[in-house]
Parts: sequence; C-alpha cells; structure tokens
Amino acid sequence: MKKTTLLLFAPVALCCLAFGHTYVAQGEAETPLAVKPATKNAYSGALPSFDPAEVENSVIIHYHRTDDNYDDYALWLWDHGNGGDGSEYLPRAIDSYGSVFYEPLSTWSPGNWPKLDLGVIVKSKGSWAEKDPDGDRYIVMSELNMDDNGNYSVWLWTGITAIYTSEVTYPYYISRAYFQDFSTLIVESGNGSFTKVELYRDGTLFDTFEPEGGSGKAITCTLKDPSELTHTYSVKVYYGDDLTLESPVDVSVLYESPEFLEKYTYDGELGAIYSAESTTFKVWSPMATSISLNVYDNGTPESLDSSKGSDTKSSYDLVRGEKGVWSVTVPGDLGGKYYTYVVTNHKYDHKEVVDPYAQSSGINGLRGQIVDFSKTNPEGWDGFQTALPIEKTGLVVYETHVADITASETWGGTPAKRGKYLGLVEGGTTFSRVVNEKAVTVKTGFDHIKELGVNAVQLQPIFDQANDERPETYRFNWGYNPLNYNVLEGAYSSDPYDGYAKIREFKTVVKGFRDAGINVIMDVVYNHVNSVENQLFDVLAPGYFFRYSSNGALSNGSGCGNETASDRAMFRKFMVDSTSFWAKEYKLGGFRFDLMALHDLQSMKELTAKLLALNPHMAVYGEPWAGGSTTLETGKQASQANGSKFIGYGQFNDGMRDSLVMSGMKGVEKAGFAYNRATKPAIADVTKIVSGLKGFTVSTGTVNESLKTVNYVTCHDNFTINDRILAYENAIGEKDPTTPELRAKMNLLAQSFALTSQGTSFFLAGEEMLRSKYELTPSGLTTTERLNYAHNSYNSTDEIDGGVVNAIDYARKATYPELFQGYQKLIELKKTLPGLQQDIHKVVGDDTSSLVDVSRSSDCNQVINKFTSDGVKYMVVYNGGYGNIPAVDFSGYELVYDSSSQGKALGQIELQHFQVIVAKESSGPTPGGSGSGSSETPAKSGCGSSIVGGSIILAVGLALGAAFVVAKKRKQD
Repeated sequence: MKKTTLLLFAPVALCCLAFGHTYVAQGEAETPLAVKPATKNAYSGALPSFDPAEVENSVIIHYHRTDDNYDDYALWLWDHGNGGDGSEYLPRAIDSYGSVFYEPLSTWSPGNWPKLDLGVIVKSKGSWAEKDPDGDRYIVMSELNMDDNGNYSVWLWTGITAIYTSEVTYPYYISRAYFQDFSTLIVESGNGSFTKVELYRDGTLFDTFEPEGGSGKAITCTLKDPSELTHTYSVKVYYGDDLTLESPVDVSVLYESPEFLEKYTYDGELGAIYSAESTTFKVWSPMATSISLNVYDNGTPESLDSSKGSDTKSSYDLVRGEKGVWSVTVPGDLGGKYYTYVVTNHKYDHKEVVDPYAQSSGINGLRGQIVDFSKTNPEGWDGFQTALPIEKTGLVVYETHVADITASETWGGTPAKRGKYLGLVEGGTTFSRVVNEKAVTVKTGFDHIKELGVNAVQLQPIFDQANDERPETYRFNWGYNPLNYNVLEGAYSSDPYDGYAKIREFKTVVKGFRDAGINVIMDVVYNHVNSVENQLFDVLAPGYFFRYSSNGALSNGSGCGNETASDRAMFRKFMVDSTSFWAKEYKLGGFRFDLMALHDLQSMKELTAKLLALNPHMAVYGEPWAGGSTTLETGKQASQANGSKFIGYGQFNDGMRDSLVMSGMKGVEKAGFAYNRATKPAIADVTKIVSGLKGFTVSTGTVNESLKTVNYVTCHDNFTINDRILAYENAIGEKDPTTPELRAKMNLLAQSFALTSQGTSFFLAGEEMLRSKYELTPSGLTTTERLNYAHNSYNSTDEIDGGVVNAIDYARKATYPELFQGYQKLIELKKTLPGLQQDIHKVVGDDTSSLVDVSRSSDCNQVINKFTSDGVKYMVVYNGGYGNIPAVDFSGYELVYDSSSQGKALGQIELQHFQVIVAKESSGPTPGGSGSGSSETPAKSGCGSSIVGGSIILAVGLALGAAFVVAKKRKQD
C-alpha cells in the first residue's frame, strides 16, 4: 500500500478521550444547522476536472467514496473556532481521488484565517438523512502545511472519521481501543491485520501484546496491573514495517462497571458550601490528577474587558478524598467573590473551568460566584415559602420568553427594562391606538398577563447560556444552549457583570407574579450542553457525562451534537440537586423538561419525588420525545410510549395539537380541525381531540391520566396559529384566503379545546391577540421566506431581520378585543370550575362517563363536551369549519359564553362555523338525551365510527410521530 504522510486521528470511537492536543476533535458537540440553510456553489451536469493551479488561498477538501456516488453528497462547513452558522457546500470539481470541494479561507474568517478551525460534516445533499460518518470533525488550519498557492488540503475517506494530510488509497485505521474492564484491553482494526500492540501509560511503554497466530484484526489483552483513571493510556498498533498507528484508549466503558459505581458514586453535597466564617469547595472528578481553586474578587477576566475586569486571584490546592471528590476549605467570608477550578487529567492539562454546582457567575458565565443568598432577597421574599398550591389539573400555563413580553415599542414601559427580568413585572404600562375611529387603550406587559387571568407563566430558558451577555454585543436567542445550569442568564439582568444583581431581580419577578396569583415555571434543558469539548462536565470527567454510540461518536438525540447521560449516577444526582436548588431558592412552581425522552425514567422519577417532597403541588412535565436518534434504551426513556410509567410528572399532548393545527412535523399543506374549511375532518384526528378533552394522550403508549397530560395548540416551536393558517394557504394557493377576523375565530376555536380540557392547559404568549411573527418579518422578502422566519425564530433579532420578530405586539390586543375577551372567559372557566379539573386517573380504565361525556358529529365537524361541576351540568360545543353544522338541543341550559358575540339568548343563537358555545344547566329541568345532535345523523363515509352513549369509542394505539424542530435547539450555532 502507499505509505501515508500521517493518520491524524484514530476513528471516532477514541476521539472523546484523546490525549494531548488532537487534530480531529470528535468530542466537540455541534451539529451546525442554520436558520435558513443555504446551498453554496450549486452545480448541474458533470463536474469539471480539478486543476489545483487555479485555486488560491483556499481550503481544499478531497472526498473519496468507494461507490463513486458523488452526486448525492455535500459538505456542511462552519467556522467553529470563531463561531458562526454553517452552510451546505457542493463539490466544485472531480479528480482521480474523488470529489473536490474548495472555498476561500476568507469565507469564514476574513483577516483571521490562520486561526480557523473549520468544522466539517459529510452529509446527504439537501437533507440530514445521512452523515458519512456521524459526528463532527474539525480541520485546524494552524496544524496544516500551506502550499505555494496559499492552500490547505485534506483528504476524507467514506466511513472513516480520520482526516488525512495527503492522499490515501485504502487506509488502515483503528476502529476501537478500549478497556472492557479495569484489567482487560480490547483493540480492533477497521481494516487490515496488525502484528503487535503496545500499551503506553503516561507516555511510557507499559505492556506488549501480539495476536494469536502472529496477526489479526482484533485482540483481547489481560493487563499485568489494573488500569487506573488517573493515568493516560494509549496504544501503538503495528501493521508491518511501513505503518504504525497510534490511538488513545477509551476508558468510558469502565464507567458502567460495578467497580466504578461502588468506588465513585457520591451522594453528599457538592459546590461552594458557604458560611460567613469559611467556604468549603467540593467537586467530583475521579479522573483528575490535580485540581486547584482560584478565588477572584472580580467576575470579569481582563481578556474580556480590560477596564472592568481583573485577573488578581488567590489559589489553593484541593485534596483528593473518597469517591473521587476533591475539596478544600478557605477561611473567611468569601460571599460575593468569584471562583474557578483548574483541572488536570488524561485529556486536559491545567484547564480552568467553572464549577457545575456554581450558583451564580460573573459576565458570560466565565467565573462562578460564591453566593450569600441572604443578600439577594427582595423585600417581602421571606413572607412565603413555596409557590402557590395550584393543582396541575387547574393550571393555565402562559409560555413566554423574558424578552418577548417587553420587546415591542407597544409595551410602553421603561426602556432600560426592555428585555430584562424587571421588565416582566413592571406595572402601569399601556398602549393606545385608534380602532374604528375610536381611541382604545389596553394594558400591556405584566398588567396584561394579570388581566388575562392565567395562573402560571412558563419562561423559556433562564439559566446561564453560551451567550455574550455584554449589552453592546448580545444577540437574542431562545436559550437552548446551556452553559451553567444553576446560574441565571446575565443578559436579562440590569448589570450582567454583577452576579448578585440577576438573583435579586429574578426573585423580584417570582415574587411579583406570586403576589398576582401566578406561579413561575422554569424551562430546563438538561439533555445537552452547548459544546462538549472543553466544557466543564467533560473537563472534570472526560467521557462520563455524555452518551456515545458503539463506534464512540457522541450520541446526538438532541439534534445539537450531544446528549447528556442522565442514566449515569452522577449526572442523575446533578439533575436532582439542580432542580431542587432552583425550586427551593427561587420558590418556583414547576419545571418543563426539554426533550424529556433523552432522560431515563429513573432519573425523572427521583427528581420529581424530591420536588414533590419540597412542594406537593409542583408541576413537572416535558416533551416526551427526542430530537434525533439516541443510544438510551427505548424502555428506559421518559418518552410518550412509556407515559404510563411516569410517576408524578406529565407530558405534552402533541396528538391533540397536531389534529387541531397540523403543527410539529406535519406538512404545511395539511389542514387541521381548527381551520379546515374544505374537507371532512379525519376520524383519527377528531379521536385525538376527543381524547385530549378527557385528559388522555393517544399515542404509541396511550395515557389515560389527566394528571399526566398537558393540552396545548402552540408553543415557542413552529408557527403561531395565525401564521400556521397563512402558511397553509400559501402552500395550497388558497383562492379564498381568510381574513384576520376569521383567523381570530379559528384561533379561539383551537385554544378552546385546550382551555376546556381535563389536565393542564397551556398556550403560547400572544395567541390571545392573534400573535403573528410573519407580520414582523422584513416586507422585502417573499411570503415563503417570511414564513420561514416565522416558523423558526430561535435567534431572530433587529440585526438579522429588521424587526423584533418574537416581540408581543400589543397593538393587536387593541385590534382584536373579542379574541382577548374570549381567552379571558375560557381561562376563568378552567380555573374556577372543578368539573374541568378532574382527576381522571381515579377512574378505572377508560370509563369516564361519570366525569366527562365527549361526543362528535357524524361528519366530525362538531364536538360536544359535557361535564358536571359542583352538581351543575355544563356543555361546551365546538363547531368546525366544514359542511353543515348539526343542530344542538340546549333545552334546560343557559348561555355562559358564545364566541360569535351574537348577543342573543341561548335558544336564539344561530350555529356557525368556528364557533364555541359554553352553556350550563339552568333552573329548569335537566336536559335529556345526548343533546349533541350527533345521534340524529347516521355516520357517513370518511368519519364513520359509531357513537355509543354520546361518547366515541377511543381508537387506542394510534401511531403518533414525535414533533420537534431540531433547528430550535441550535444555540448561536
């Protein structure tokens, strides 16, 4: 074979535990998806022959496939070293090796390209259906040689993660080298037989092994002495006289061994344990060979801000104790000071990181803070101990981002508080405009939320994110880019340089909402981190806190390049400790778990039990799906399919949502019940709606418990209802488009199902005023481009969009007062009627006839929900938009609410499309029969399930796809 210049790195199995500085750092954790991916350098027809003389000052990437299929593959490239979104690039040429990609270095880092670390993924052209291979790789320009034309060249081979510095023919590579247990080494070759393996410990030859028979592709070796986590291990594999390959040894398999669990599982307190007399620092790091503590007076490094920062510090050595815990006690009152750890182990050398258990930080989360929480409490904070005691079945949750409520000029509050914590609870703000020649003034912000009547506000991530928090450089994002889990995000603080300020201000928010009868629910994202390489968890315990596939690549169930390992004892402990800290210190009312299926059932059970012990009314729920393929066993996932195994926590009911508005992964050309005017609704969809009204989630694992169901129509992901209808009409070329007034009716119809259902009710902020992100996008774009912005607005800012796309526009509240009033009425009913807050799980099996009686019409265009509340019978009628609306017998009932605002008595109301009517039993005789009108007409084709006793027979076990938009999980990727 042709001798290679250098095999830069062994395949992905070994990447996460590479020793020293490696060229292909597979442990990095990004899958860079741009908001609007652009295919660069598109081509048609045959590729031209590659002429290297015509290329200057570029990076050249050669890609070989054994099947010669180059038409279907592209590269995804991004500037990892300097940050930035990625884009898809198609090959420009072909040569004897394969396809050739080349781009000017200035494409990514103008004026700074020698420092470029170029991320690269080989992927299927135009989609993410395939990666070759899975995982991210990095081309470090500073480690390559430049040719006479200023180019840097590398070679890729299909299926192999190594990046080569010269052309290869049929490369040999080490597929795996790992410790099966503390006394057994296994080495496997990906191609070709080897003759000898040398094991090195800390760079010194430790032992030599030869395959049985003199050569082989795999070998199992018994060590003369057990391996130890505090040493660095590597192997040299000999493939004859002309080729020797080197690789680190993967120790991650040891983490699953009984010996490791026994020796290193710690259940005590970790972090900076503060008192006025001294602070004890305790950190878990079994792999470390040394750890020191830096204590700073200042939370800002000089490298970030020379005028505000200081690097003056005092340093202390930590001492290794039992269970892999290092500790040191520093005398004196350190409250308010900042600290970091400096860690050395087999992968990292004197790497400075923040403590995972740090409870506050300086600017950008670069230094943890030692907190005296007694100095962070606003006036009145000690007057209550926990959140309000609201049952989960009576919750009406209002989801928003800290910035969205105050981002618009229509908010009218203090400019300095716009987009900040304190803006959330600023009272007295209003907006005025002329509507139909009349001056209209509406409440905004905090007063608007109180007026609306919800009893819970769910905030998109407020923990510390991988953002530049400096006001002059901060860019909006949704916050799904975790950095420090127990620290508040500083960008929403009045002073991001002061670690105490954000604590005081967020506590002010919690108290303000609680005083208004509203609990605060925290959106938590424990399922992945912003980036694995150099990340604090990985530095303290390389390879332990994250999941890896069988070939050693980071498992990517989050869609963000990595996923945490909740099923490992010390990350499970961290999740339990972290949520308990937030609940106790900030007196929160609950937690919403992002991509909850990436967490194991045992972890969710333990943390929920701890939270309920702190507050028996704590609301815990999550997305019962993942964002991609995960290595966590199916039976262990806190997924929708395992919903019946949930103990004390619940899940979003995306089946009901999809049936109503065809959101999530559904195509925009599909019509949901709430806005369908053209076709007869499908019985399968209406079945899910009926189930949702009962508090059931119909999925691959049907859950018949209202305490486990969160019914909703929209959230921060995907479109608002208004924009979903516009996207549908755009997709089908609707000749009779809806008016805003009609869309308001459709909106209220959709939300009425969620707000009058059993279980928890949930909706996106702004829906109560026909929120539109589409209308806030740049008008110069095409309709489709503007809808793309509206669909996934995870980082939409002034700079990018020419408008604050995610802002709540209170002018719409003045324009659509009937919609807002409809929400108010339905929310009031949900909160005050015990009949809408029933514990369906107390009923055996599916028999809920004594509690709720839900029926549908034969054409599936009308649903009727009957329930009893405090001995009074209620009826809610939901009319769809298709066909003729069946008559309803309202005898013995009186009107409570009519969304059509006809202003008539109940018996005189003309039933209309997209109408919601709520009626209750009057003083007259109790109505007889089903009263639904549905039994009057035989079932027709297309919606032909029989009606029994006014309730449809549930179609259990319907397959239900998980709904999640991966791109939202991208940080500033």
